[in-house]
Amino acid sequence: MKLRLLSLALAAFLFVSCSNGVYNEDEIRTNALGYLQAVGDYHFDEAIPYCTLVTREKTLATFKFLLDHSDTAYVNSNRPSVFTIHKIRQIDDTTARVYYHKSTPIKEMDDSLLVVYEEGHWLADFRLKSIPYVNEMQKGRRSVSELPRGYTVAHPADSLKREMLTAPLTSHEGKRQ
Repeated sequence: MKLRLLSLALAAFLFVSCSNGVYNEDEIRTNALGYLQAVGDYHFDEAIPYCTLVTREKTLATFKFLLDHSDTAYVNSNRPSVFTIHKIRQIDDTTARVYYHKSTPIKEMDDSLLVVYEEGHWLADFRLKSIPYVNEMQKGRRSVSELPRGYTVAHPADSLKREMLTAPLTSHEGKRQ
């Protein structure tokens, strides 16, 4: 009887210890902070070791593109950033969410970051929602004919003078004669 009870206790212990799987709160905290600090200070190449493949290839590439087209004075005034992790919540065996506070000279904010177990490590997984035209702009500018149509803007009837409406266009640049 004691042997059976001991066997059940041992089996329960093994089951509980195995159910924790690969969850490692210290690694999650370290990699989340590494990613957040690098991105928060606009050092996107430094974020590479802390994030998933999709984040490296898509998100960081988009961030770099946007940084190349941003106001340098604003970027410099928005750093350094300081991050404080409030809590880490395990979602499942390979996913966790890190809740944090970000403080910069310009603003304060609370947000969260998804961290997933990939390639044997807990890595930040930040995916951008669709940004119209940014991906196409990276390949080259789209022509005006490809822009969406159907948007209407109401103008008062007296906002345009009769001469403006009747003068013919001289070329595709839109200059009037």
